[in-house]
Formats: sequence, C-alpha cells, structure tokens
Amino acid sequence: MDNRKHTSFDQRFLGPLKNRPDIEPDENFVEKLRTEITAGQNQEKLTNKPKWQWPILVPMTMAIMIFTVLAASFIGVNSNQEKSTIADKAEVISKDTNEDEKADEKERKIDKLIANNNAYQTIYQQVFKVVGGPTPGQELIYYFDALEKGDQEYLKEKLIFEFYDQPIEEVIKYYQKADFSTLALETINPDENDSLNVSYSYTDSETGIKVRRRLLIHNWDSKDLKISDAISPVEINAEKDQLVKAKVEFIEKAFKIGLSEEAAKEIFGSGFKVFENSDAEDGTKKYWTYQYLVEPGTTTDLEHDLTIDFPNLVNQKIGVQFSIGWSSENKALKMSIFYTQRGKVMIKTLKPDGTMNEMEQKAGEILYDTTAFQLTEEEKTAYNWFKLDHDLNNLKNISPISIAKLYVQAGIDGDAETEYALYTTRPEYVMWSKEEHIKFSENDQTTASQMLAALGGIQDGKFVKTSDFEGYISFENANGSQGFRMIKDPDGIWKVAFMAIQ
Repeated sequence: MDNRKHTSFDQRFLGPLKNRPDIEPDENFVEKLRTEITAGQNQEKLTNKPKWQWPILVPMTMAIMIFTVLAASFIGVNSNQEKSTIADKAEVISKDTNEDEKADEKERKIDKLIANNNAYQTIYQQVFKVVGGPTPGQELIYYFDALEKGDQEYLKEKLIFEFYDQPIEEVIKYYQKADFSTLALETINPDENDSLNVSYSYTDSETGIKVRRRLLIHNWDSKDLKISDAISPVEINAEKDQLVKAKVEFIEKAFKIGLSEEAAKEIFGSGFKVFENSDAEDGTKKYWTYQYLVEPGTTTDLEHDLTIDFPNLVNQKIGVQFSIGWSSENKALKMSIFYTQRGKVMIKTLKPDGTMNEMEQKAGEILYDTTAFQLTEEEKTAYNWFKLDHDLNNLKNISPISIAKLYVQAGIDGDAETEYALYTTRPEYVMWSKEEHIKFSENDQTTASQMLAALGGIQDGKFVKTSDFEGYISFENANGSQGFRMIKDPDGIWKVAFMAIQ
C-alpha cells in the first residue's frame, strides 16, 4: 500500500534539491521546465481530440434542413386549422349568445320598463296578482310602451279591433297626449270569452283632464295573446244620440215576428235595400236593410246583407242601420239593429225563436252622458201618480231601470216617504223601517248634485237579471263602473234593494 503523501508534481521532482540545504535551485530553470511539461500535456490533449468526418456531415445537415421545413409546414397547417376551428367555435358561441339575448329580450325589457316607470310597475303587479301569471301584465306594459314610442310593428302584430279596423296611425296619434307616467289600473275582470276586461286611466298632458278607457286582452293565458282597443270620435253630438236612442226604442216596440211586408213598409217605410239570401240555415230568404238619420252628403256602400257601415255609424253620419230577415212566406223572421251611443257600437238582434241578444263595444274611451238626469214622459206620469198615495198599480209594467230612476228623482226631491215606498218589501231583504228611514233622511246632508254625481248615468245602464227575483243595473259614471241592486217583490214589481249601490 502506498502510504506516501500525495504531494504536487513540482514538490516531488524538486524534492532532492530542496533537501540539500547548501544548494538553492535556479529559479529560471524551474520556470522553464514547468512551461515545457505543461505544453506537452496540452499537445497530447489536442492529439487525442476526435476529428469531423465531412462525408457524413453534409447528408446529416440536409436531412435536418428538410425535417425543419416539413415540420414548419405541418405546424403551420395545424395552426391554421386550429385558428379556423377556434374562429368557428367563437362564431357559434356568438350566434348562440345573440339568440339567447333575443330570447331573453322581453324579460329584460319588462324589467327595464317597470324599473323606469312606477306606473308600469304598479300595473304589472296588479295584473299578476289577479291572473296569477306574468304574461298578461307584460303584454299590457309592452302595449303601452309601443303606444308611447309609436311602435307600429308591435301594434300591427298585437292590436285587433272589435267591430271594424282603424288605422294604426290614428291609434298612435290619439295616445300622443297621454302622460304614461300617470297610468292607473282601475278594474280587471275576466269575461265569458276568455278575455280580460281592463279599465284604466291617465292624465291628458295637454288639458290635465283625467281620461278613462277600457281595452280587452284576448287569449290572455296563451301565446296567441291579442289586445282590443278603439278610438272614439273627438266630438259626440249628444242631441243626435238622443234621436238615435228614440229611433231604436221605436223599432223595438214596433217590430214583431210574423210581420207582413205590407205592414213593415207602412211602419218602417220603403227606403230599404233588398239582399237575396236563399242559403241561410235558419230559413231566411232575403233581407231588407234600412239606414235612418243619415247626414246629408253621406255615402255608404252596402255590398251584401252582412255589410255594416261601422265608420259612418261611429262618426254619427248614419244614426241607425236596421235589417229585417224574411222567410219564404214573406213573413218577418228576425231583425237586427246597429247604432252607436256616446261613440260606441251597440247591437240588438231578435232571433226567430224570439230571443233578444244585445252586444256593445267594450273597448275605447269611457264617456258619460253629460245631459241632465230627467224622467221620460211615461216615467213622469207614473212618478206623479205614485207619490200621491204610493199605489203600486202605478208601477206595473215599468222596467227596473225606470223604477230606479223614480227612486233617484224622489231623492232629488227630498221625498223620503216615496223613497222608502220604492224599496223592496220582501221580508228577508228589509233592513230598516219607514220611520227609521225618515229619521235618517232628516239628518242626511246629501244634496241633489251629490246624488246625481253618485247615480248619474243609471238611466243609460243595463239591467242584468241574476235570479227569478234578483238583479242589478250596470252603469258607468265619473266614479267608474257601478251596480245598483234590484229585487222583485212577490207581486211581480221590481223594487230598489236596501243598500242598493254595489
């Protein structure tokens, strides 16, 4: 085993000289020797270093270059394909996003509308509460918004008319004066035709007057929801309305099923137009159509028996359109009356079985008769006789509405006894005695004008029978839709119910 210390080469080589104390080594010799030895070692390393072989290097370089070109091409193609794929995906995502945005547009729109208009928010909540769903309320707000912004496209899609079409431009123009921030929902009621009857009001921005209107929402629980509205004439001739009303009453009383042609000409005149109709299922072979109270210069075009000149009726250019349906034996089989009151279409039809049907335009502005409350000559006669001794024979064959009018007149006159005599006598409906009523009346400070404000319009109401001895008069005035209860006494005379106003 070599136990010698591992010293440097210089130390081992120069050791004998260094151990000779009397002799010092030549420094130049030592440096020269070290340089030679070091150079020899470096030469050995260079000699042993591998040499490049050029015949092999060239093909390798070419191969590397070809590989690089192919790889770059492949990467480029894949990169383009990847970019194309990413772009396609981005386009699909964008398209889907746009479609989602369109699908959500209405929901976002209703949120925005009710956030910016407190009136819209209140109406939306009220409708939702009544119907239990969002659709009718949304569409009602969209309708008001379309009117405010003049959106003809939406209105053409959603707006329909009850009896005759009106230009969309006229509807938009009408609502230009509406202050939509003052919109208020008054009533919302479903009817038998799967429609919602909606009454609402707003302030006219020009006059400051409160305007009350009504519209219908059809198919309100389906996707095919539509809205009915109507624009009434700017001015209504109240005197013409009274003439029309009198003419209609005359026709109703004079017409009888089985009437002959000769008798009809004598009663209704010969100014009619004939329409043949041999295919009618009810046996009607022809129609006679009359037009009464026609303004001079009015042109009308009746193409067939079903043609109704609604525009001229609504504008009061024509007062009444009346038709008689004739059987093959030339006997009156049925009749129909078309007319308007306060700008709204009214229809009465008498069928061959004697059934009378009545229809009236529901949509449009709610207008009131501004003429003073007054009794007809027949009602005045009955009232003057009845208040003498309260003999019920003076009330026989008088309609429920006429009885109600007598009650109003008694209140205006301050005649408490006559008032009480017009109340029902059915024991289960009597609520206080005659003496109590007179005492109440003595302390009552209600004026005639206040009574007319509460019950004005009842003369133009409609009586609705709810049972053999119960019913009510439906009417409207400045206070909105009203009801006035009536009870038929055992003697067959209709009387006023206690606490009659509904």
